[in-house]
Amino acid sequence: MHIKQAKNIAWRIIEGNAYIVNTQASCLHSLDETGTAVWRGIAGRNIEFEKLLDKIHGEFEVDKETLRADLVEFVGELKDKGLVEVLDGK
Repeated sequence: MHIKQAKNIAWRIIEGNAYIVNTQASCLHSLDETGTAVWRGIAGRNIEFEKLLDKIHGEFEVDKETLRADLVEFVGELKDKGLVEVLDGK
């Protein structure tokens, strides 16, 4: 599974937090430190899920399987809000 930033997205990091706008929906989303770390791993890339998992695991002290479950859920939320696209096999 690959994850990439959706089209029509504008974003900035302000004081350590990501602020993301879906320009089609005119919605502003703010992310905390952990969410921002995930967003930095995704933004402007087409990243494979396992590489993103490894990157985030290297930044935070957390059990990898717990992180995997949390990351699957978070990526799903980003997808539901139209902020990322999830691609199978690319």
